[in-house]
Amino acid sequence: MKVFKIAAFMLLCVCFVAMQTPATAQTPTASQQAGAQVEKPMLEFANATSAKIAWTSKASQDLVLQYSTDPNNFNQAADAIEHSGGDNHRATISNLQPNTTYYVRMTDKTGQPVGSVFTFKTPAHGQPPLHEQPLQAK
Repeated sequence: MKVFKIAAFMLLCVCFVAMQTPATAQTPTASQQAGAQVEKPMLEFANATSAKIAWTSKASQDLVLQYSTDPNNFNQAADAIEHSGGDNHRATISNLQPNTTYYVRMTDKTGQPVGSVFTFKTPAHGQPPLHEQPLQAK
C-alpha cells in the first residue's frame, strides 16, 4: 500500500510539472517577428517643437527611431538614447513643426523596419504639451 501511495504521489508531481511546462510554439514568420518586436509605443512628451518617444522591444537589440511628415519617406532618424538590457528604448526628436502630424517607425541598425508605422501630432504654439499618450498605428 505504501508503494502505491508513493507511486500515486510521483504521478501527481509529474502531471503538475507537465502542466507548468509551456507548449512548444511554431516558429513565427519574419513578418510576425517584426510586428512583435515593438511593443507599447508611447508618446511620453511632446510640445510644439520636440517629442520624446518610448517603446519596448523583445529583440534585445539597439533600435533607431525614424520620423517624417510623409509616411512613405522616412528621411530623419533619432537613435534610441536610453535603453535597458536592449528591451526599453527612448528617443528624443527636436526641430519639429507645431501642429504637424509625424509618422515614426523603429528600425534595426541596418535600416530594416521592426514593427508598424505610428503617428502623433505636435500641439500648436501656445497649446499645452502632451504627456503619456499611446502612439496610434497608421
